Amino acid sequence: MTEIKFFSPVKIIGTLPYETPWNDDGRSFFELNEKQKILCKDKINAEIRKIFSPVNFPVDKVRAVSLGMENRDNKLVSVLTCYSMEELNPQEIEVFQNWWEWQCRYGFGKRLLASRIDTLKYGRLKVMLWYPEKDWQIRQI
Repeated sequence: MTEIKFFSPVKIIGTLPYETPWNDDGRSFFELNEKQKILCKDKINAEIRKIFSPVNFPVDKVRAVSLGMENRDNKLVSVLTCYSMEELNPQEIEVFQNWWEWQCRYGFGKRLLASRIDTLKYGRLKVMLWYPEKDWQIRQI
């Protein structure tokens, strides 16, 4: 069995607790920094396991995939691991990578964003697998 991993950065937004009007600075959400993201990794992985279930893959050789969050160089990244019975050629890898980018933007990524993850310290989390910034890209390592 052959394994390929695709890594991409994630953005995580937390909900600020309710403040009385005289203390409220007007913000409802805040972006978690890398250290805070890493502290939430297990909660996010648990939510992903509940809702991630792809069935159709764009490449016939692919038999299964798994998705999770991983700490790489003190940054939390999403990791899609692709399992196939034989080695994928470069064209098949590109097709699969394009499929995963579509899933991050319009498919599973939207479902994950909608499934608020409750935490005690950071409120309800919104996890973005795709966001329109120039540092976002899928890398195969």
